[in-house]
Amino acid sequence: MALDVLKRNNTQLGLALCLAISGAYAFSVNQANAQITPDTTLPQGERSLLDLGSGQVNGEIVDLIKGGAIRDINLFHSFLEFNVGNGQSVYFANPAGIENIISRVTGGKASNIFGTLGVNGGANLFLINPKGILFGQNAKLDVSGSFVGTTADGIGFGNQGVFSASNPEPPSPLLTVNPNVFFFNQIPGNMNRGSITSQAKLEKLAVDNLLLLGGDVEVIEDSKISTNQGGNILLAGLSAAEGQVALTRDGNKLGLDFPDGVKKGNVVVKDSAIETLVPEDSNVDGGEIRIIADSVEVETSNNDQGIVTITDKNGNKSGDIIITADNSVSINSTPEQDRQGIFTITKEEGGEAGQITIDAGSLTLNNSQIAQGISTINDVNDQNAGGISITTDSLVIIDPIQGSQDGGLTLTDDGTGEPGGSIITSVDAVGGNITITTTNIVVSENEPTIQTDQANQGQDSSAGDVSLEVNGNVTLADNTRLDIEAEKDQDIPSDDEKINDIFANTETAKDGNIAITLQGLLINFRLQEGRTPFNDISAISFTGDLSLSGLLEINGKLNSTQDPGNLPISLVNPS
Repeated sequence: MALDVLKRNNTQLGLALCLAISGAYAFSVNQANAQITPDTTLPQGERSLLDLGSGQVNGEIVDLIKGGAIRDINLFHSFLEFNVGNGQSVYFANPAGIENIISRVTGGKASNIFGTLGVNGGANLFLINPKGILFGQNAKLDVSGSFVGTTADGIGFGNQGVFSASNPEPPSPLLTVNPNVFFFNQIPGNMNRGSITSQAKLEKLAVDNLLLLGGDVEVIEDSKISTNQGGNILLAGLSAAEGQVALTRDGNKLGLDFPDGVKKGNVVVKDSAIETLVPEDSNVDGGEIRIIADSVEVETSNNDQGIVTITDKNGNKSGDIIITADNSVSINSTPEQDRQGIFTITKEEGGEAGQITIDAGSLTLNNSQIAQGISTINDVNDQNAGGISITTDSLVIIDPIQGSQDGGLTLTDDGTGEPGGSIITSVDAVGGNITITTTNIVVSENEPTIQTDQANQGQDSSAGDVSLEVNGNVTLADNTRLDIEAEKDQDIPSDDEKINDIFANTETAKDGNIAITLQGLLINFRLQEGRTPFNDISAISFTGDLSLSGLLEINGKLNSTQDPGNLPISLVNPS
């Protein structure tokens, strides 16, 4: 599955790609026909032409696709069938002034790409086939601009017209602007929505953008989609019977704008990785990873799997990760492994880690350790790690979320969640702040931690602040606790030593503060034999403060080194 990286004379890196955009039926390698057949939907004199062995790229003889209909900055091609055989190299010719090469397949058969498909120039390449596109294990995609692969029925150009694969007509003379919308299933009788599947190594994709838009999107079986040198990745699906998705541009970056209420597809990343990388000593910021879906599922079993942006040694800022899911985001990782899930990381002397933003109907983290789940990580570095912002209607945290230096963590929960794990910022210098805003928090059987952590021992550093705002109730079941920490070391004491329930603890320098705002806090507990005397709700520090607003109702004790003053505390059962 090794995929070579193709280089151009101008040192731009190409794409190395092996994925599948499948239609309503399964594909196999044996079904591939190394055949490119132009159709007759373009006017005479503007039809596509495959000229075998007529081109040379990087010293190799290749087949060139010539002709096509030129409309100012756009070059249109139309094919009855479009397949590239194993070992074959097919490149689109790139006439001067052409910025977009837009190709459609109209014959009702999926395209099978098992060799090299490229552009002999710097234009963007669009490949449109409603019936599906399969990139096999030996496929290479050599495109210096952006690559867009889609199972849409057609692509629109503002008010100037549509270039459709389902209802093919010659391109209007007015199609002279950048494409700006994808049309799905606008023609009666079209097949079900295609899906996109990656099953191989897609490493070092150095383009402005890699955009895949189909039905569901699956990255599975130890596969990898990876960019470097600032390339962006956008994965999205549309499962609605019909609809349209706007194609947006922000400089070189492509984006998608879905209409409200449209049913999206799902994205699955299983034992695989989606990654953008800032190489060592690079002066280019890392690329962004954006996923737009109905549901997103990330399941990992090994290190460096999941959705990740990385800055190598002496590199610039790593890219951001932005996930929008109408329904749910779930992250399942293996406790025996370390770095998995959704994370940004900056290595030694690298730039700042990227931001992580998740907006989902529900968020579930399961079976995670520290540095798993959702993380921003800074390795031996005085730069800031990125913040983590999560907005969800239902929050279920079974294990850690980890943020880092100064970036902080913001959780907004509009519903009722059941956090049972840890929310941690881990730093070398100044602790990141953690803010949680939620309707209700229910802790049933697990023991969550909210923690800002000084990673360097022996330094007089400042722990971050922790703010917990609950519009409803916080309910801690019997024999459970909610820990809020700002402590010196990453080492977490055992249960026999650890201060229990809600507390702040630090050993050096300036302490973090605890601020709890709620309508009601109900804690049910029994003093457990062998625990330290610092149980339940405490602020143990040199300078730390404990402040509460609202009614605090405790079945047990309240211990604090600070005078609670006029705090509205009701000891239901002080024994």
